[in-house]
Amino acid sequence: MSAYQKDSLQWQWLQIQQRLGQWWELQLDKFRSTIPGEEIFKWPGWSVSWEIIKLIIMVVFALLIIWLARQIWPYIQPYLRSGEKDSPLSEVTPPVTVNEWWERYRQFKKQGNYYGACRCLYFAALGKLDRDNIVSERSSLTDQEYRGLTWGLENVSAYHTLFTIHQELCFGDREASNLLLEQCEQAYEKI
Repeated sequence: MSAYQKDSLQWQWLQIQQRLGQWWELQLDKFRSTIPGEEIFKWPGWSVSWEIIKLIIMVVFALLIIWLARQIWPYIQPYLRSGEKDSPLSEVTPPVTVNEWWERYRQFKKQGNYYGACRCLYFAALGKLDRDNIVSERSSLTDQEYRGLTWGLENVSAYHTLFTIHQELCFGDREASNLLLEQCEQAYEKI
């Protein structure tokens, strides 16, 4: 028996492309057979052939795809970001204790990594909520959902400050700074 694959996603995609191309050619041939002559439009001194019309259609289609990609780009860009925002905590494997988050916060602060330090305080706050059985820490919850679950606490504004800063850093355009870290520290102290 041979060890090659008889049906793959790539092969199916090529078959679909080939069938669409053949269908397109068939449609053009049917349309062309209803019009006498090789040229579609004839004006004095100017003619348009099928090849030019196919080229125009392909250019319009390509422009449509580019326009669509530009419309979708702002929505998918946050998921494609890489660099400083993802790297400081990418090696983290939960569960991490509140004390471990605190130690990581101190290390990032010492290194001048304000983004990592702010995120550590955020995760330490979530760890406290979980440890104190107020809200169980789940990766599926959003900052908005945590905000709703902590609404009745006496230090709700401190939690909301951390949730807002985390959301703006990770999903917005806000840059981490020493001033922002101080706001996180003040909020964390109130917890």
